Amino acid sequence: MSIAHVLLFRFYEKTRFSAYSHLSKRNAEIKQLAETDKLTGLYNRQKFDFELSQLLSENNNERKSNIVMICDIDHFKKVNDTYGHLAGDNVLSEFANILQNKLTNSALIARWGGEEFTIILRDSSLDNAINEAEELRAFIATHLIDNRALTISIGIAKAHVDDTALHLLERADKALYKAKLQGRDQVCVASDNLTKTRYENTLSKSAAI
Repeated sequence: MSIAHVLLFRFYEKTRFSAYSHLSKRNAEIKQLAETDKLTGLYNRQKFDFELSQLLSENNNERKSNIVMICDIDHFKKVNDTYGHLAGDNVLSEFANILQNKLTNSALIARWGGEEFTIILRDSSLDNAINEAEELRAFIATHLIDNRALTISIGIAKAHVDDTALHLLERADKALYKAKLQGRDQVCVASDNLTKTRYENTLSKSAAI
């Protein structure tokens, strides 16, 4: 093979590798855009649904220690109505940062839609999940977000052996609804053969359905 052929072959290989690298990078960017909430940088609802379904398809023994939380910023509509949507966006972005900083590193956090955020705690006990939720609730209640005093409500559900992603989310959502009915700024736990009294005795702001 002549030197010219060698140089041509090397140029071809370099060009092909560069094109492949560019394509791979572009595909990764497209994938990230498809999975990410543009405003907060968190996972979006579609990615969360996929990850939760994958998690629930794993071994049943592992599934029992997985927790889902739905977190809602109380009276968020008032922020938009009073200060405008830009202020509302700032609140959502700052709250997303707080979630990432305050929750365990293994937590999968997503913006579910509007002012609702969903969280998966893998291999977590229910007590640990309640403690994390209470710490988060208390932090928000005592700190300003974008210079505004806000509170949050949280619904928690522990995965059962026969849970689908939809069923688990429905139970967490019912717990969130109960927290709002009881006055907001609360953590509520979906029933899982655990008594309401136990949590009222251990966590002053928690209740169970």
